[in-house]
Amino acid sequence: MSDAADDSAQGRFLVRVADNYQYMDASEWYEYGRFATLDEAIEASCAVVTHWLRAGYQPGMTGEQLFKAFVMFGDDPFITDTIPEDETDEAADTEAHAAAQASEPPLPDVMRFSAWDFAKQMAPIVVAMKSAAISSR
Repeated sequence: MSDAADDSAQGRFLVRVADNYQYMDASEWYEYGRFATLDEAIEASCAVVTHWLRAGYQPGMTGEQLFKAFVMFGDDPFITDTIPEDETDEAADTEAHAAAQASEPPLPDVMRFSAWDFAKQMAPIVVAMKSAAISSR
């Protein structure tokens, strides 16, 4: 789990990570962390993808090759909301639930973050950075 993750079970947004190679095998998924805000969860998800891209880079790769490697084998984070839309009235009365609802609008079960879209944008950047670092040695 990331140091940035809220270690308590109180974080509303759960970041889980699937392995693109075994995407449909839920037993291969792991919980990365829980975060108080959607922005924090997205930031953590971006960090997971960026870490994989940096580690997955091989000298001479293009951005497209790195992205294709990610799609096949990368760590694919996704975000879910731990407060279901159909929560009971009893839970709706709690102060924590009211605060969460006030700070974040209701969102679908799977949040608006695409690891693939982010990886497609970041792969050429990682390649450029890694290539520059190698050529400056």
